[in-house]
Amino acid sequence: MNMPNGEGTPAIGEGIRRFRQLQGRTLQDVAEQSGFSRSLLSKIENGRVVPPVATIVRIAAALGTHISQLLESNDGSGVGHTIWSETTNGFVETDRGYAICPLVTDFKNKRMQPFFFRVREGEVREHSVTHQGEEFVFVVSGSIRFRVGSVEYTLNAGDSLYFDARLSHNVIANSNEAVYLDIFAD
Repeated sequence: MNMPNGEGTPAIGEGIRRFRQLQGRTLQDVAEQSGFSRSLLSKIENGRVVPPVATIVRIAAALGTHISQLLESNDGSGVGHTIWSETTNGFVETDRGYAICPLVTDFKNKRMQPFFFRVREGEVREHSVTHQGEEFVFVVSGSIRFRVGSVEYTLNAGDSLYFDARLSHNVIANSNEAVYLDIFAD
């Protein structure tokens, strides 16, 4: 599978700003509700920082919505379709050392949010996240170590993992580069 390299950036910040302004809320209000600083939210909204997905999930919760609402680009037609050769999103580096690429952003109000993640050996910063919902991970290429709670799983191309996202979890590249599909569900 030929993956995009990320010439553009997803409109994550634009979606957050749009949703916040539709609600008539201030950056400070959303910062207090989400537990993040006003400065960080401003950087995200202005495209200077691409946050990890767990951060987007917490911001969405603070806004009383789902992550999909912040990432969607139009009204959709009941069918979402992503064509790699036509995508403008590509992979975008996060501040945690991995890259993300949201998929099917043209489908409104979805209950799942699929992403491709790209991790490279030695680049992912030590971290652990928790958030509401469930996750499904499927390794497309390479090898990763995925810790859920106190158990670490080694996943190679074709392997998968499903877990309650309220459990602390993190990923580490186990090969030079690995790509995996991660689906977040409410």
